[in-house]
Amino acid sequence: MVLIRASNSHNFPIFSLTFPDVAASAVGREWLACSSAGENVVDTFLSFLADAKSGHTSSMKSLMLTGLYNLSINQRGVKYLCSRPRLIHTLTTVLQSPDSPQEHEINTLRLLQSLVCEDAGQHMLLQLRENLPVSCLENLTKSSCRELKDLALDLLSDLRPLEYEP
Repeated sequence: MVLIRASNSHNFPIFSLTFPDVAASAVGREWLACSSAGENVVDTFLSFLADAKSGHTSSMKSLMLTGLYNLSINQRGVKYLCSRPRLIHTLTTVLQSPDSPQEHEINTLRLLQSLVCEDAGQHMLLQLRENLPVSCLENLTKSSCRELKDLALDLLSDLRPLEYEP
């Protein structure tokens, strides 16, 4: 397996192409969530998502969002993702980007649903409430894409009970 290191930055595009596939397998998810090298890969991709500008990085973002969602299917993977301090902020930034493709929105909402269904879901929901205006999700519920609409409605229903908490 190709590891991403600062000295091997040329490997980044190669591994990013296979990341969703690695995260789709049980063994790959376990490696990403339980090894320091796997955690390094995940952290590198999270940093890329946070720093990448829209436009020519769209395909890479799609691959990374898909891979992160695949990782979130694993109990250890979702716990690791929940432990990343800027993850919710990064994901809400993707959702709020005016030029974010529908595929990014769908994959981001899937990932957010995985995070809020975790044991730490209440903490994730609180972070989500702080970082994402409800109006953004409400706009997504008006989409003509049924899947996007349903995902946004589900997340809104998870957030509704928090509206009445201080």
